[in-house]
Order: sequence, then structure tokens, then C-alpha cells
Amino acid sequence: MTEIRVHEIAFDEATDLIDALDPASGLFAGGAVYRGQADSTWGLLPSVFRDNVPYLLSERFFPRDNPVYGSQVKLEIELLWLFISRANEAGLIIPGDSDQVREYIDSIRNNKWWVAEQKNLRSWPPRELIPALSLAQHHGVPTRLLDWTYSPYTAIYFAAEGAARNEKRSGRLAVWVCFLDETRRFVKSAPSLEIARPSNAFNQNLRYQRGCLMVWRKGAKPDQAFDRVPLEVLLSEEAERAGVTGPPIFLKFTAPSTESGALLQLLSLRQVDGATLFPGFDGVARVVRERPYWQGYRGTGAKRFEEKLHKRGNELRERIMGNVPFYSVAQNENDDNPYGWIGGLLSATRQRIDAGDYDPMLSERIVQFEKMFQELHNRNEDPKLLHEITQVLAALKDLQ
Repeated sequence: MTEIRVHEIAFDEATDLIDALDPASGLFAGGAVYRGQADSTWGLLPSVFRDNVPYLLSERFFPRDNPVYGSQVKLEIELLWLFISRANEAGLIIPGDSDQVREYIDSIRNNKWWVAEQKNLRSWPPRELIPALSLAQHHGVPTRLLDWTYSPYTAIYFAAEGAARNEKRSGRLAVWVCFLDETRRFVKSAPSLEIARPSNAFNQNLRYQRGCLMVWRKGAKPDQAFDRVPLEVLLSEEAERAGVTGPPIFLKFTAPSTESGALLQLLSLRQVDGATLFPGFDGVARVVRERPYWQGYRGTGAKRFEEKLHKRGNELRERIMGNVPFYSVAQNENDDNPYGWIGGLLSATRQRIDAGDYDPMLSERIVQFEKMFQELHNRNEDPKLLHEITQVLAALKDLQ
């Protein structure tokens, strides 16, 4: 039996997963790509191989209960043809599109003997169609391409966002890591897999997400039963046939799905959210839908999460600032408003309170304002300023 070369590393908390995959950690300095999945039990299976694919072919051409490989390729041709033809009718630009490309797809679609030749199946999909397939995939069309990214944060986002949408929040989410150098060692001798990165010019999602694609090909016979084999199994079998030994091909980092809200929040602090990964209003709308997951997290472990952030923040400040106070009220006789910065801080804090934004540093912020009030009170500062600090303190305490 083939050994599936996947090594799983399990974490219990969001902060630990973020730390492990931090690009600055140097853990994967040798080069790696990442993929996030909402459920750690899912294999690496391209969308067109899954059970929920729209059946555009009749039972005659694509038997539901016992599909063969030739029928599978015919279904994929039909899906791509429909996407390209409707985009062309709508006046939309498809990467790599030309009269020749459309004529080619029409010809193989209408030639029932094309999928009957094994050499054609072995080369499907041809490289000139990868940009169009990539664009189709990123707009929801099932293809045999598997999305990966050069950014671990992007992969964490997709794992967390998918898990957060599951109301039960049961099980674990996963971030897969593939070592490209290790994969290429046997891909050269087994041309069933290609790592591709089409031009970003026509695919903004690919650009924003720093994406790349794994293209799966198989030299099966047309009437051979079609097996939905996940990529980790396929590559493990290829490695065994090629006699390649060594470390795991994949690492799988997992965390409880209940940590998905915390992960989204930590990613947002790193400027990674729906708006940074999806261009336009669709990405902005994703942010609106994601924010309640933060609030939901407040009731499922927020105290532990907040305490851990506080501890990390205090350790960092101590290491960087030494004995310098976290805040300082500096007097300047030549300054007409020596405490003007306090007004700005109060204003920003009030805006955050009014917006209902969850502040992971809430407890520490309250302590900060209490110390500020006491120091200014001891100096007999402006009563209006003291009163304003008191009001902000009360509003912050109401959020606890």
C-alpha cells in the first residue's frame, strides 16, 4: 500500500497557527506554496472532480453512477466551452482567447472521437487553455485546476473564512503546505502534474491572492473508470513509482474550526481580509460579512485570546522599549496645547466605540486611560480634559 506522504501538525489556538506560518519565521525558506481548506478531512481534490459538479451532459455521455475518463474530459470541455462562448457573447475579454482557440474548442467538443484517443486525454488540458481555465475557476466554474498561493496568510484566510461560514464550527480547518522543490523532483519523470502561474493581467483574483495553480493530467484510457483521486494520493503514488524518497510532500497545519473568528481577526490586523484578496466591491462586501465572525468569537474564547494578545504585546514592548513607559505626557512650555495628542487619542477611541469595533486590547486600553487620568489629575490639569477622559473610560468599561 502506498504511503501517503502528508505530515499533520495540530494547533489548539489561532495565534500559534499564525506564528507557525508567519513568512518572517523562515520556516519555509526553501520555497513553498499554501492552500487553505475549511475542513481538515477534505483531500486535495479539484472542483470538477467533486460530486456537486453541474451535469451539462446527458446520461448517455456522462453516466452518473459509473463515469469513465473520456466522459469526464468531455464534461470539462463542455464547461469551458460554455464559459468562453457566453463571455464572448457578452463582450468580455478572456485571456488567450482568439478565433483559433474558440475553433479548437468547438472542434473537439463536436468531435465525438476526440475523447476516444488516449493521446488527447493525456494532454488535456492543453497549456494554451490554462489562462482561460484559471479565470473560469476564479469565477466559480469547476475545473481540474487546484488553487494554491505563495502567501500563507492568504491560505489561512480561505481556511478560516470557509470554516466560519459553517454554523456548527465543528472539526478542524487546515492549511496545506507543498514544497515545490521536492515536488519537482518526480514531476519531471511523471508529467501528470504541472505548476502554472498564468499572467495576472487578466485575472485580478490571482494577482491579489498571489496565486498559482496545480494542473492535473492523466494518461488514462477513454473507457477506464474515472477515480476521484485526491492530489496527495496521486503525488504519493507518483513518488513511489519514481523511486523518490525523502521528507513529506505535504505538511498539513490544522486548528479547531472554533478558532476561525480569531484567525480572521488576526489576519485583519495584518491587512489581510476579503477586501485585500478580492478586487472591487465584492471584496468590500466580504469584509462586511466577515466582521460578525469576530463578534461571534467574543463569546467562544475571547478572554483567552485577549489575554494572550496582551501578554505578547507586553513582551514585545518590554523587549523594544525597555523601561520607557507605554505612554508619556511630556510638558512643553512653548506649546500652546501640550496635550493635543490626547485629544486625538480620545477622538479615535470614541470613533471606534461608536462604530462598535471589537478591540482585542480593550482591558489594556482601560488601564492606559486610568493611568493617564490619574497622572493628569495629580498635575491639576484642565478639568474639561479630565471630564472627557472620564466619559471615554465609562464607555470603554461598558464594552467589557
